[in-house]
Amino acid sequence: MLIARIIFLLNSFFLPLFAFEALYSLNTKNFEIIEYKDSYKLILKNQKFLDYKKIEGFKFFIPFFTKEFNLKVLRFNSIGYINGLLSTDIQFKNFIHSSDIKYYLTDYKAEGRELSFLLKGYTIPYYKQTSLSIEAYHIPLEIQKKLNKYFYFKKIPLKNNKLQYILYSFYIILDKKNVDNYIKEHYPSSKNYINTFINNVYNINLNKTRKKTIKKQEKKITKHKKISFHLILTRIHQMKTYGFIYQPPEKNSENEEFFNKILKINNMLEELKMNIYNTFNKVVNLSAEKKTNKIGNFIDKISKEIENIPTIQKENKCIFNPKKIDKKCFKNPVYFHNYIHFQIKKQNLPKTEDIIAYGDYKTFNDVGVYFYNQGDLNKAEIFLNKAYILADNKTIPSHNLSVLYFTKSPLFNLKKAIEYLKKSDLSIDYYNLGVYYYMGVGVKENDFLARKYFEKAGNIPLAKENLKIMNKYKIGLK
Repeated sequence: MLIARIIFLLNSFFLPLFAFEALYSLNTKNFEIIEYKDSYKLILKNQKFLDYKKIEGFKFFIPFFTKEFNLKVLRFNSIGYINGLLSTDIQFKNFIHSSDIKYYLTDYKAEGRELSFLLKGYTIPYYKQTSLSIEAYHIPLEIQKKLNKYFYFKKIPLKNNKLQYILYSFYIILDKKNVDNYIKEHYPSSKNYINTFINNVYNINLNKTRKKTIKKQEKKITKHKKISFHLILTRIHQMKTYGFIYQPPEKNSENEEFFNKILKINNMLEELKMNIYNTFNKVVNLSAEKKTNKIGNFIDKISKEIENIPTIQKENKCIFNPKKIDKKCFKNPVYFHNYIHFQIKKQNLPKTEDIIAYGDYKTFNDVGVYFYNQGDLNKAEIFLNKAYILADNKTIPSHNLSVLYFTKSPLFNLKKAIEYLKKSDLSIDYYNLGVYYYMGVGVKENDFLARKYFEKAGNIPLAKENLKIMNKYKIGLK
């Protein structure tokens, strides 16, 4: 163990400062939010993955008033080890070995609390791990207030390490009472406390840490852009699906005619009742024969109406019901799409040839997103391209292809990613284009175009913030 510790120390001494891959952007679009009586639980949507060979390290953000958090990292689709250093100090000083703090006792009430050491600036080494569990429970309020920090994990290369990808999942639980009180005090006009907290407290922290940290992306910004007006450069890349498609029963003119006839007959029967009552109880001067004829004639009219009722058409059977799958309905595109949506949830897709035979562009898109989330990027590319080719409105498939090619993987292609971003009509893609034009990443740096794209993404809070900064310092004006 001593030798391993020396290796860590030597590696950390010689490794230069570098950019850390953010595991998530803390905003409401990336998390499912569950509200309890005394807590908000934020769960990162789906499992995510990183190309471990290509990243130099990753970071994750823990906000104020966090009572509990849990980050699970495990190797995926390859063999090898996760090897590195964890700290809140980007310089990775003051090493302490995991065995010294009984690392796996993560409850704050237990002894050997790793969160205490991390907040004091200590660095925890990991040596040849197949998975990581970075977590803390029952965090007291005085410690919650010390958070709102990034935690940094720096990868230490291992000779002959074959690990390619890592998967990760994450959730945090926030103290509802303290979050609500904080927002009431600082944002009194807010109606949604948790959304305001996530979107504002995190961004405030970004602005503070940006002045302290040298970021790889900021090195690409030209020297004339002073630190005083650095924009918010968080990029948001999340794939989108069409999801379940509501399928109403088919309208049928003959069916409508049938129901109109039934209504008419029902009215005639009501009239018959009144006639019988009037005939036998009020119209006393009529003979029995005339009374009978009057009622008989009316019954004949009803009989003719019944004879003229059209044959009702059978209701459309191809409306998806997960409890009763009808393969004869696979030729119905909406039915088959909803069937695939159901199978994706079960992680039990049918054969690829069946998907191709019956699917439409919406089905291909959602299957492509499924394979992307599973880490099978080649299949994701095939299906997303099929969706893009067949779609009339190419916004969602082109957005997803841009995310695919932005992913740091064997498919990484910045030129293609930017090309597909421009074919999308989503506000979030306009925002991302604004960031890339401002930074000059994948395109020639152009503040004027950055401003134009931020204006197009006006309903994105981050775009609004960037426009405020650009207006204040007169950036991107011709």
